[in-house]
Amino acid sequence: MMNRWRIPVVLLAMAACAAGGCNGLIAGRWRSIEPTAMAPDVVRLRDVTFTKDGRFDGTITRRHRNVPVDGTYTFDGSILVLTLTDPLAGVDRVRYHVSRIGEVLTLTQNQVSYRLALEPEAAPGPVSPILLEELTAPASQAPD
Repeated sequence: MMNRWRIPVVLLAMAACAAGGCNGLIAGRWRSIEPTAMAPDVVRLRDVTFTKDGRFDGTITRRHRNVPVDGTYTFDGSILVLTLTDPLAGVDRVRYHVSRIGEVLTLTQNQVSYRLALEPEAAPGPVSPILLEELTAPASQAPD
């Protein structure tokens, strides 16, 4: 029963991407979850934030070094294209086959795949006692 819906859902997602709607599908903060060990020459997004307006910033790991990166991203069908603001070792564009299932994003490059998990939205911080007191105090009555 589940497989019957898989193809229509994939086709719908591809149609949404073709219409320029993929940015909303990956917008948010992502962190690498697996595999934890990879060949040192594999360029891997460690953590990244994608915005709906086509920008990204994050950290990549290569040769056991973490390097901050930022730039823009676009989609070419199911290919995610990252264009780096500052090229790394002469590379200014990185391409990944991308798929998203639930809150897991799978990126594949040169037959090597890894996954990133969507970080939950930041929870609001604690309310200060003074603000809490103001919010819960009864409204003062106007003088007669």
